[in-house]
Amino acid sequence: MNNLINKYNIEINKTVVYYKEYLYNLHFGKANLNLLKNIKIKINNIYYNIYDLANINLIDNITFKIIPYEKKNINKIKKELLFNKIGNTIFVKENAIILKLSLFTEEKRLELIKKIKIELEKNKNILRLIRNKYNNILKKELISDDEKNIIKKEIEKIYKINILYLNKIFKNKYIEILQL
Repeated sequence: MNNLINKYNIEINKTVVYYKEYLYNLHFGKANLNLLKNIKIKINNIYYNIYDLANINLIDNITFKIIPYEKKNINKIKKELLFNKIGNTIFVKENAIILKLSLFTEEKRLELIKKIKIELEKNKNILRLIRNKYNNILKKELISDDEKNIIKKEIEKIYKINILYLNKIFKNKYIEILQL
C-alpha cells in the first residue's frame, strides 16, 4: 500500500509545483526572463521558443532587450510579443526589440490578486479530486478495514498539508503584490 501513497504523493506534488511555477512566471512589476519562456514564434510552419531565436537581456527592472540572431525575425518576434500582450511598450531600435513592462497600479495589483486567487482555488479543487480518486481506489483494495483506515488517514494528512502549503504560497505572493 506504500505504492498507493507514493503515487498519490507524486500526483499531489505535481499540482503544487504547477501552482508555484504559475506564480513564478507571472509579471509582478519586475522584468523576469521566465516571463518570456512560453513565447513561441512561427517560422516556416515550425514554432520556435523565443530563446532559440534571440539573445534576451534585462536592461533594468522593467525593460528587456531582445536581439534576434537573424534580423529577418525581428517583426515576427515583435508581432508575437504584441499578440501575447507582454509589456505596454514595444519598439525596434538598432536591430533589437525593446520591451518595456507596465508599472503596477493599484487596479492592476487587485486584478492580479484576483487572478492568482482563482488559480489557487482551481489547484485546491484538483487536490480534492486527486484525494477522492485515491480514496475510491482504496475502497476497492483487498485489505483489512484497519489498513484502509490507516491509509485513508495518511491520504487526508498529505492532502491537508498541501492545502496549507498552497495557502501559504498564495499568502506570500499576496503580500509581495501589495508591496509593489
